[in-house]
Amino acid sequence: MSYRLALVATLLVIIPNLAQAQDTPAEQRVAALDRLEQAHHSLSEAPKERARAKANASIMQEYNAVEEGLLELDDQRTAIYLSVKQDINRILEAELTQESRKIALSRAHDAVEGLASLEKKEVELEKSRAELAKKLQPEPEPLDEPTVRPVRVLNEAQEAAAKALLEKLEIVMP
Repeated sequence: MSYRLALVATLLVIIPNLAQAQDTPAEQRVAALDRLEQAHHSLSEAPKERARAKANASIMQEYNAVEEGLLELDDQRTAIYLSVKQDINRILEAELTQESRKIALSRAHDAVEGLASLEKKEVELEKSRAELAKKLQPEPEPLDEPTVRPVRVLNEAQEAAAKALLEKLEIVMP
């Protein structure tokens, strides 16, 4: 609905110029029709830009979730390393019984398995992050200078087609 309102508002600005163009040179009529064309083009591109921005926002949310997952894996890895280091220090500092050493070695073995599973999760998250980065749609490059279209002269058939377009849009020219 807003698309139609914007188009009508644009046409309300351009149509008086077209109406006055009946008594003016053909170049001015062409310029007014070109402005109408440009307005229509920019309005038709707006939904595409919104969709692209929305898709990128969704992908960025997923990407940020993957980044958070990687940070959590780093925290878990650090915790495991600290736990193993403490167990090794206990084994080295104290004379532990055979049963205590078995428990400490079992914990160290579990830590190594935990690290291996963290590595697998990290590889999966890295792949996911790479895929999400590929899905991001790049921003369109802004134009350095506005595009200047050459003024062209409409022939009678083109002028009739322009009027038919305006009539389809339910705008009557005087």
